This record gives sequence, structure tokens and C-alpha cells, in this order.
Amino acid sequence: MGSGMPGHSNGPSAAFLAAISAAGQTLLVASIVWVGMTETARHDLLLQLAASFGMVVLVAAASLAGSLPSLPSLALGVAGILLALAQGFPGAYGVGALAALCAAWIAGTTLRWRREQSDRHFEDLAAAAVASAIDREAENESALRRIQALEASIAQMPALEELAVRLVALTKESEVAEAILDAALVLCPRASVARIFTAEGSALRILSVRCREPLEEADRERLSKADSIDLAVLEKRDPVLVPNASPGEGRFDARSVACTPLLEEEERFGGTRESTCRGLLRIQAVAAGALGRDDLENLNILASLAAVSLQNTRLLQRVEDLVIFDPLTGLHTMRYFRERFPEEASRAERSRHPLGLLLFDLDDFKRINDTRGHLAGDEALVRFAGLLQAYLRNGYIAARYGGDEFAMLLPERHPGAVREAADEIRERTAALAGDVPITTSVGIAFSSPGPVDPDGLLKLADGALYRAKREGKNRVVLSEAVP
Repeated sequence: MGSGMPGHSNGPSAAFLAAISAAGQTLLVASIVWVGMTETARHDLLLQLAASFGMVVLVAAASLAGSLPSLPSLALGVAGILLALAQGFPGAYGVGALAALCAAWIAGTTLRWRREQSDRHFEDLAAAAVASAIDREAENESALRRIQALEASIAQMPALEELAVRLVALTKESEVAEAILDAALVLCPRASVARIFTAEGSALRILSVRCREPLEEADRERLSKADSIDLAVLEKRDPVLVPNASPGEGRFDARSVACTPLLEEEERFGGTRESTCRGLLRIQAVAAGALGRDDLENLNILASLAAVSLQNTRLLQRVEDLVIFDPLTGLHTMRYFRERFPEEASRAERSRHPLGLLLFDLDDFKRINDTRGHLAGDEALVRFAGLLQAYLRNGYIAARYGGDEFAMLLPERHPGAVREAADEIRERTAALAGDVPITTSVGIAFSSPGPVDPDGLLKLADGALYRAKREGKNRVVLSEAVP
């Protein structure tokens, strides 16, 4: 048979060939014994031959039913029954033939269902193989992207190492900010503007701005202000990437933004550590979608370096302030005053201008501490220091010299102006409001044009102060000599 169905052979089936062989063998036996048989025996043999040929047809139908649809299979089976009946089948043979027909139809349908199931199974396997290949391709692409990101990070390592070395040597906030922003524009080449803000409570103050193009005053003014993106990062303290920001009117307004907080670790009471947002680092581009995840990751690295470096500059400034400024009064310390005095003396000598020196001592300060307590004494010191600070804008240099003693340098002031300033300070001290009234004694010394001896000038002013205390306090005494 040549059924031509896909997935099956086109030649006669094995069952059909077997049926043909059985029929041929039956005819051969019949031709040998036919001559010696009686009429009745011949009739019985013919019936047997008819039954054999009917069964051959049924077997052929069953063989073909496995590769043909159910209706053709049924038609072949019916043809086999009719042919068997035409050969003279008795009723028993007809019933048997019908049963064989049903069995052939069921067997053929079952075989066809199994083939369909097998085809669907192979289709599922093929689909799974395709899906697996797609997944492997996606994994390969992801791995390739990770490798490329790693290569980019390795390529950036020299720039980051150079930046880290540079930051160690910087001592001012402005210098650190400029170095960080320069690195941001290098590591994020698609960014057009880089900015760094410092946090002051819930507000942001611009620390520095860097741009690839020259900035006009209007652009600088606009870029110095924080927007809603910056305030959201300050509040939530999480990095943000906005690939499509709302357009603005300025030349450098952002269409793509990456912003990250500057988090600083602080140790609290009890040894616990807490992070504080000290500011923001932000880059932006004028083209939408220009910045990506790699830019945000680079920005996070720079933010970590910036946070540590800015914290170090603040700590250094705090140490310098402790050396330079008195923590109670806010005036300069004696150490700073003694370092600055020779510099001012040299300058006065070069310019041949006079240099005035005032030494102050609060009257009866020990009695204030003994009778009103040290808090009252500290309050008196702070009030007097506040009075002296009002004179610093004139170019004077004031310091807490020790305990209740203070000193003030008056560069380029002639003796009359020095005396006038001393009298004014004494009078204003007595008029200071507060729970504890205070007065001060003042000693004055000043140099003449020419060489200046700082130690000699201090001795003269100290001697004048001693005379003011001895002569009744709350007065100004001018040194009688000039060093």
C-alpha cells in the first residue's frame, strides 16, 4: 500500500504481507488435496477457504487502520465483511467477522492516538529545546554585559586611585568638592553638568558646580538651586536615576539625572553607629536617556569617597579651630596670638607704621567665681568676649590670653586711636547688661616706627595693666616707655 502519510513508510505493511502469504499457503494446500476429495469434503473446504479469505481481508483492514483515519478504516472492515458473506459465511463466521472488525477499528484508533501523542511529545521537546536555547542566549548576553562592566571598572581603577591619593592631600571642603566633580565628568562622559550640595537640616546649599562648557552668570544662578529630585534624595537617602526628567528652559537644564546622597557614619552614645546625610552628588545631561545604571554606580563610588574626604576636612577644621579659637569665648587662643604677634610686628616694621597692644583683666573675677559660681564666671567671660568681637571688623586681633585676661593687637593705629579704643571698651564693659556686673582694667603699649620687639611690647603692656589694678581697677593706664 502507498498511504503517503507523514511519519510512516509508503510500502505495504508487515501485517498485510503476512495475510497474503497465509492466503497463498491455503490455496496451495487446497490444490494438492482437491482431486482426492468427495463432494461433501470439497464443499466444506470451500467454506474454509472463504472464511480464510474473509479473515485475510479483515487482517488487511486492521493493518491499514493504524495509518488511516477511523472512517476509512471502518469502510475497509465493512468491505471485508461483505466479501466474506459473498463467499458463503455461516452466521457464526459473520459474528466473528464483526467482532474482528470492531477489534480492528479500536486497534487502529488506538495506534493513531498514540502516534498523535508521540508527535505532540516530540513537538513539546522541540519547543523546550528552543526555549532552553533562548535562555542560554540571554544568560550569555547577561554574562557578556557583566564582563564588559567589569572591564570598564578595571579601566577606571587608575583614575579612582589617582583621585584617592589626591583627596588625602586636600584640607578644604571646596578643594575636595572640585576634585570629586572633575572625576565625575571623567567617569561619566555622557554627563554635561556635575554638582555637589551640602545639607543644612532639610535644606541644601550648593558647594561647587562643574560644567563641560563655560557657565554664564544666569546658568550658575540656576544650577546653584536644588530641585524636587535633590530634595527627595535628601529625604529618602537613596540613589536615584531619572532617565527622562521634565525639560526646563535653561541651557543646561536636565533631561537625564543621576543623584546619590553623601552618607557619613557617626558613632553615637553607647557605641551604636548611625548614618547621616551630609549632602548630595548629582550629574545631569541635556539629552533624555543619556545616563544609565553604570553612571549611577560610578556616582555611588565617588559619593563614598566624597563623604569620607569631606568628613576628614571637617574633623581637621575642628582640630584647627580648637588650636586657634577658644571654645568658650570664640576668640583666638593665646597660642595663636603668640604666633600671630611676630608676623604683625614684622609687617609694622616694614611699613613703618605703629602697632598698638591692649591687655585686659576683669576686675575681681575670682570673687565672682567664689560667690556666684563658675557658670556665672563663664557667662561674664562670654559677655566681655562678645564686646571685643565687635572690634574685629576694624582689622584688630583679639584673643583670650589666659583665665580672665584678654589681649588685642591694633595694627597701623597711632597712640591717640589706641587710647581712644581702650577707653571705649572699658566704658562699654561697665555698661554690659547681665546678672553679674563686671569692669575691666586696661594696660596700653605701642611701638614707634622702626624695629618692633614683640616680647618687649608685651612686658610694657603687662606693666601698665599691673599699675591699673594697683591704682584702683576699672581704669586705663598707658605705658610710659616705648620698646
